[in-house]
Amino acid sequence: MATLHGGAVNFGFTGTDGIAEANLTGKIFLQSTNLDEEGSDLEIPGPDGETAARVDYDTRQRATLEFIPKGADAAAARTNTTLANFAKGTMINITACASMPQLVQSNWIVTRGHIEHSNTGAAKIRLELIRYPGVTS
Repeated sequence: MATLHGGAVNFGFTGTDGIAEANLTGKIFLQSTNLDEEGSDLEIPGPDGETAARVDYDTRQRATLEFIPKGADAAAARTNTTLANFAKGTMINITACASMPQLVQSNWIVTRGHIEHSNTGAAKIRLELIRYPGVTS
């Protein structure tokens, strides 16, 4: 357990597994997350060629979750080292993430899953997700 001195910071992940999602809860150690807000834009030039107006549209969020699968024993940890529940196009709902509450949203779409494994560390899974406010199923 970390001990903080000085100013308070958002350090590590709190709560069970750091995040809650139906196929992750109880099966992972969350290692890192990131969140990007993005969208499309259109710049409209005026008669002199300078931008006179700008339209921002098609907003979306992209997130990456990186975690180490775990289990009650090594066999269970191996079983949990899978992308079976996270095929491209699968929609997932993140129901809790105390350290990064912006991720707590429904209708995240898996755009990429990646498993990394080596002889010098634990297996790690990375999920890349996208979320459009108007896409709900």
